[in-house]
Amino acid sequence: MAPEITVLMPVHNSEAFVRDASESILSQTFRDLELLVVDDASTDQTVEVLQSLYDPRVRVIRSRERLRFSGALNLGIEHASGRFLARMDGDDIALPDRLALQYSYMQAHPEVGLCGGLATVFGMREGLFFRPPLTHGEILSYMLFDCPFVHPTVMFRRDFMERYQLRYDPNYCPTDDYELWRRAARLFPVANLNQVLLCYRVHASSLTESAWGDMDGHAARIAALELADLGVKTNADELQFHRNLGRGRCFPIKRREELDRAEAWLQKLLAANAQFKRYPATEFARIVSGIWFSACYHAGSLGLWMPMRYTRSSLRRGAATSYKEWAALFHVAIHRISL
Repeated sequence: MAPEITVLMPVHNSEAFVRDASESILSQTFRDLELLVVDDASTDQTVEVLQSLYDPRVRVIRSRERLRFSGALNLGIEHASGRFLARMDGDDIALPDRLALQYSYMQAHPEVGLCGGLATVFGMREGLFFRPPLTHGEILSYMLFDCPFVHPTVMFRRDFMERYQLRYDPNYCPTDDYELWRRAARLFPVANLNQVLLCYRVHASSLTESAWGDMDGHAARIAALELADLGVKTNADELQFHRNLGRGRCFPIKRREELDRAEAWLQKLLAANAQFKRYPATEFARIVSGIWFSACYHAGSLGLWMPMRYTRSSLRRGAATSYKEWAALFHVAIHRISL
């Protein structure tokens, strides 16, 4: 009998961490699963480690030639047998009730085709990976700026993938997930759970650390597609400014003119959406306000002028700006003055 969930885990030379990653799946409170590992031409002991697990729920597919991330994932999708596919990376740790939480949510919301969640970072850095948008409207809106899912937290319905012929596009590797979610979110509702599901390991050879330049460049390409669909034409400088402004770690803003430019750009996006209505208005305004807050926060070197500038802008959250957020703005501004 086919399992309810196939956990899809592509690996390449992951001998150092793959046992911990695999055991975090095999010890899930949700038991009706298979762990489908696609070994992407590893040259170390990754396969031997997997074979030593002695669990009948583990299935390993080996590729003698490098398929890269998207190719390995697409191969895994073709061989998956579960009704649901859950992503996992070979160097992360899934929390024990991760699959149970997502499965319960997907069962209660049959219209939702894809569900992610929060992740904490450990290893070379620690903390929350980032706080993703939660609702379908917020996720659609955030797509204009950056990827709205932590990839190894995602679970999706296999029948939706087949119905819409959704696969990872290797032309966007290593941001092929961002490009896939962009298409998927226009076809069916998607969501993120406001719960930590995964511990995301950051180390010297992880994709996040080793391929940031490629990731950022391809992410900018995807953002350009969203901008074009919004009716906003950009040159190379504007696209890079948009990407710097919108990605999870906003670039430091050191001149008042840059913060003015950020506000003008965000106002332009709001005006374009009012005309073309690509994103739901309320959710889009909320996401844009969050980007504005982030830009101001990263302009702490401008001193107390910065929170005053934030206050004067129509982009600010107003009553929705929490005391904690106000305190953060003033703290970073005053801290910079004292240096």
